[in-house]
Amino acid sequence: MNVRQTKKEIKWETEGENTRQFVIHKMPVLESISVLKTLLTRVLPLDLLSVLDESGNLAKGLAVIPKKDMSDEEFTEFTKRLLQNVYEKLPVGETAVIDEVGNYGVMDFEYNLTLALYLLMQVVLVNYKDFFIEILQKLGVQPESSEMPAKLIG
Repeated sequence: MNVRQTKKEIKWETEGENTRQFVIHKMPVLESISVLKTLLTRVLPLDLLSVLDESGNLAKGLAVIPKKDMSDEEFTEFTKRLLQNVYEKLPVGETAVIDEVGNYGVMDFEYNLTLALYLLMQVVLVNYKDFFIEILQKLGVQPESSEMPAKLIG
């Protein structure tokens, strides 16, 4: 039986800094579906689901659908939403990177673009890796027996 990952612990190492440890908890299913809807309808440039026909087989081609751009404010709220299940492991316990109301919860996160983008990518991987692997397998791009390349997963 294949057990799906519900959290992922990652280390963040840079030159001159101590190693920081983060924990990404998988979103509850209803929140995950809502975020996936936003990813598929507002963030990604292609309608990935349009390449499959009703039976789940590869359709004739990709459909590029016009999408309403997210405003800067909408995108900021969306990224905060993605980061609300990310915690840094500190001596006092796990501390939220972004709290429920959108405040920064850990030191030096507010100005660390590289760390923020890395954590956002990891959140998407933890929550949607299985979904996207299955889509790629249906498209014939990803072999049935393989996983995502380790380089992408981190």
